[in-house]
Amino acid sequence: MTLSELLLRPFRAEHPYVDQDAFAALYHQTYRHVFRYAYALCAGSITDVEDVVADTYLRAWDHRRSFVGSPDAALGWLITIARRLVFDRRRRTKHQLLPLDHTLASATPDLAATIVADEQTANVIALLRLLPENDRDLLILRYILNWPVRRIAEHLKKPPNTVSVALRRALARAREHLPTL
Repeated sequence: MTLSELLLRPFRAEHPYVDQDAFAALYHQTYRHVFRYAYALCAGSITDVEDVVADTYLRAWDHRRSFVGSPDAALGWLITIARRLVFDRRRRTKHQLLPLDHTLASATPDLAATIVADEQTANVIALLRLLPENDRDLLILRYILNWPVRRIAEHLKKPPNTVSVALRRALARAREHLPTL
């Protein structure tokens, strides 16, 4: 089932992803977002990130009957699952953060551009490593996944003004670490 077919289907308010085709469409629609979120949050090797993402979708599949909501809310549901898995993994391994793997460089054939993109990715991930988990989570949602403040507020179940202030403070704390990189 294509994304356009899924969007043209009548929306089922109750358990929209019980159907295998609908869940497959959800996977294809959200995979990149969940992967980018997990990569930025755990800053581990690609293998670790792929494990987190796979576990996220497995857990979502196992609990698909408990999800009720719109397709937009489904991405927030998957992000929450991925976040919990990353934190659980971190607690189990007793590591603050895993070593950085630089394999997410730009797919451009230009070697100089690839090196610059790789270096920028490494700098952003290194900066995120220095921040508390809540700040890191906010900055990833806002600047890596490009979620608007209102969507972050809905996801976190907080007022938009509270999220805006928290984002401003997280950016200020991130700026404090810039000279140390």
